[in-house]
Order: sequence, then structure tokens, then C-alpha cells
Amino acid sequence: MQSLLEAARKHSVKATYERLLKAIDRALLDLEKAVLTGEQPTETRPYEPTDRRIVETLARILPSAAFAYEQALRDLGGPDRLSWRGPATDLRESLREILDHLAPDEAVLGQPGFKLEKDRTSPTMKQKVRFVLGMRGVTKTGSKAPEGAVQAVEEIVGGFVRSAYARSSVSTHTPTERDEGLRVHTYVRAALCELLEIHPGA
Repeated sequence: MQSLLEAARKHSVKATYERLLKAIDRALLDLEKAVLTGEQPTETRPYEPTDRRIVETLARILPSAAFAYEQALRDLGGPDRLSWRGPATDLRESLREILDHLAPDEAVLGQPGFKLEKDRTSPTMKQKVRFVLGMRGVTKTGSKAPEGAVQAVEEIVGGFVRSAYARSSVSTHTPTERDEGLRVHTYVRAALCELLEIHPGA
């Protein structure tokens, strides 16, 4: 509710309100379930310093990306889940939004000699990472690590989406999904640290 109030004080886009309302609705359902069952709500783990800095930096640049990242952190740190696709998707969305903000399609397409990847009508997230870091003078070699992190995120989240149609029992695959969800967090955090110039441990 505090995040919703903060968004209302700014020029926030419709998608921001939709995401916040969805998160509020989910939180209210959890509270209602806890009341009905007599269970105490499970506390989430505190954020690591690097995650907190990422949230704070995103909030200054693009609040909707900060909301998506923080929602994923809360979900990953909360009670056991039946599916981990939600947090993984929120993490990917936070990365996609900040890349679209820092590297608009028209700017990336306008680069001399730029070519779209096969069967694509717009730049990939990987190409946008290269654009952002290139504008800062980072060499192609230096951008390989964050580009690889972004590509890994795309592959894992894409696998989650495809698996929704292939799995008949989510519960039997939950341990694997959890590991993959945590991997998405690791890769997204690494990419965001590079894009936002956040140095862990500094």
C-alpha cells in the first residue's frame, strides 16, 4: 500500500498500478488464509545489501522496475511455493523494463552498422546491454559477462513458460523450479549491477 501511495504521487504508468494492485491482492489473500487457518504469516528473509541498493537505484530511475524486482525478492524469501515462475518472470520484467528505459529501440536501431538478430523485429535484451555498456566505453569483451547473464535469464524464463504446457503435475517439479528461480535472481542481479554501476561489497 505504501508503494501504491508513492506511485500515485508520481507520473506512473498504468502497468505500475496494475502490478501493485496484483501484489496487494496476493498479500491480502495470504493474510486472509493466515487468519482462517490460525497460522502466523511467515516473515521474509532480509534483503542482501546489493539487492537493497538495486531496489533503491531502480526506484530513482524507473519505479515500476523496482516494484517488480522487490516483489520477486519477497516471493523468493517467503514461504514454500508450488510454482516459482512468478518470481522469475518478475525478475525478467524488471531487467527488461530498465533496458527499454536505458536503451530505447530507436536508439539501438540507429547505431551505425546495427543488425537485428534473425527473425527479430526489435533489438534483443542482449543487444541492449551491449548498447548501454558501449555508450559508457566498455569494450565488447567487457560486456560479455552481462550479456551472458541476460541470455541465461531469457533461456530459463522461456523454459518456465514452455513447461507450463508440458507438465501435468507442478508439485513434482517444484525443487527444480526453485533452483532455476534462484538462478534467475543471480543472473538478473549480476546484469543489473553492471547496468546500474553497482559494485557489490563496495
